[in-house]
Amino acid sequence: TAMTGASISFSPYPVLVHSLLRGGARVSQVAGSSTQSFALSEDGSLHAWGGSWGRKPVAMTLHPRFEQSAIKGNVTKLAAGWEEREDEDCVLAVTDSGDLYVWGASLAASFRAAASAAVASMPGARPEKESTHAESETREGARDKEPVKIDRTKLFGGGAVRDVACGPLGVLVLVEH
Repeated sequence: TAMTGASISFSPYPVLVHSLLRGGARVSQVAGSSTQSFALSEDGSLHAWGGSWGRKPVAMTLHPRFEQSAIKGNVTKLAAGWEEREDEDCVLAVTDSGDLYVWGASLAASFRAAASAAVASMPGARPEKESTHAESETREGARDKEPVKIDRTKLFGGGAVRDVACGPLGVLVLVEH
């Protein structure tokens, strides 16, 4: 049974999510941030409700919806939370191939900065032009409303991401080498 309520300001009590039950979706995992709730189906599809998620801005809703997104592959792990320092939601998703997707402007920017720093520290690396970083930020979107794939070759030495956790002051990523 999938239930929600705590993360949606206009529902002060748990609400049975009928649309997932009627659609026959078997939920394997749930995650919630301050304004959004997520349900991961056993088939790897991701359902979201409560706030705007995905490519198109949507109204707050109590009804889960499936949005096509930039995520390639089936989602196997999901974490969501609130980034206290930046005052925004953060969400992380891991796919069956070990890729990591994040959304939330500050979270995505932090991962991109860490990847750039990791590359810059490699022997023989040339510094990245500042304009390239600015162009990347513009291309990725000001608020990163859709998932951004993290370059695991740069950041994790090519290791596959296996698990994630999200807290108010940071995230944890478990990488298998």
